[in-house]
Amino acid sequence: MKTLVTTCLTLALALASPCAKAQPSPVASAASEKALAGAVRDLCGKKVALLGEGPTHGDGNTEQFKAALVDRLIRQCGFTVIFFEASHYEFLNLERVRKSGERLGEDQIAAAVGGLWRFDVEFQPLLPVLADGFNAGTLHLGGLDDQLGGVGQDFANRQLGENLTAGMAPDRRSACREAIHHRIYQDYPRETPYSANDKAALLLCLAQAGQTTRDPEQKQMLHSLSRWIGRDLLGDAEMYRERDRSMFENFRWLSARLPRSAKIIVWGATMHLAKDASATSYFPASGNLGSRVHAVYGKAAYALGFSALEGAYRVGRRNQQQLPAAPAGSLEAQVIAGADADHDAVYVGPTRLAKFGRISAAAFRHEYQEIDWSRVLDGIVVFRRERPAQSMR
Repeated sequence: MKTLVTTCLTLALALASPCAKAQPSPVASAASEKALAGAVRDLCGKKVALLGEGPTHGDGNTEQFKAALVDRLIRQCGFTVIFFEASHYEFLNLERVRKSGERLGEDQIAAAVGGLWRFDVEFQPLLPVLADGFNAGTLHLGGLDDQLGGVGQDFANRQLGENLTAGMAPDRRSACREAIHHRIYQDYPRETPYSANDKAALLLCLAQAGQTTRDPEQKQMLHSLSRWIGRDLLGDAEMYRERDRSMFENFRWLSARLPRSAKIIVWGATMHLAKDASATSYFPASGNLGSRVHAVYGKAAYALGFSALEGAYRVGRRNQQQLPAAPAGSLEAQVIAGADADHDAVYVGPTRLAKFGRISAAAFRHEYQEIDWSRVLDGIVVFRRERPAQSMR
């Protein structure tokens, strides 16, 4: 999950090494096939499939499973849209380029998806699925995140500010472009760090830029950028809630432009996509993206979470963290204890999940919490053992 702090991390804007050649089709392990089939069965008839993961985006088995799940939801269930917890602006630009008749490469799709997944070995088999469908016009792709500063996202970090300020008077245009550049790159002197005055100046720039265009897409990008800047200098809890509100606004804008029959996959962190995240310190009154989506779609939306009995996950580019020991009576311990020895993953659907009632599980942040998980998620995939995602960098 990205925050204002992790935005700073992305400001090493030098391009990373190109992606390795993708596999022909995403597949889950044979030992996870039964769990995958169960998830497909329950998700197939839904309108919105929200596919979560841990907050560090470094769970390898989860990512491999999700890639295979997305492929099947497209091929078997008629899902035609994927929204990522990724740059709203990069994906809007990809759509513009595609409509111009240019064929987009997998590297361009990967750049828009961003550094949370684009360099992971587990994500590579999904890239040709995304690129082929997008170029053929059978698959819509979008980003929900309003932040700038992603590695290798040249449109969002360089071209976007120029495009949005193009209609301003020359002197004002130059000043606003400079202000936007400084904010993206966090380029402020140590003795005069980013301040409320800088924030106010940026918001004024965006408001004035909005007066120079009637283009709906440019106005949408300006609204999204204004929400990003508007969170600057807020406390963590408020910042998280406002970021999810902004992602929902982008979700709503994008989905309003889809055919009514469109079926949507959302790929992001479980904390954002759960139908109720009030058990976390970040969304004490819920108000996350998933709760807003469920308020609109009701039972036509389905939030899928992931957890594991043991193992490790990746933090950042290379660091690893061990999962906490599962309590004896936890959901993970009970689910795996009742599973066949040759099954590496178990899918727990809505009916079974509700039967557990209040129980300890770690499907939010790899930390055990005792709550009624059926109020939080519609289903959970429990792995026997999680492993860190493999980075190609």
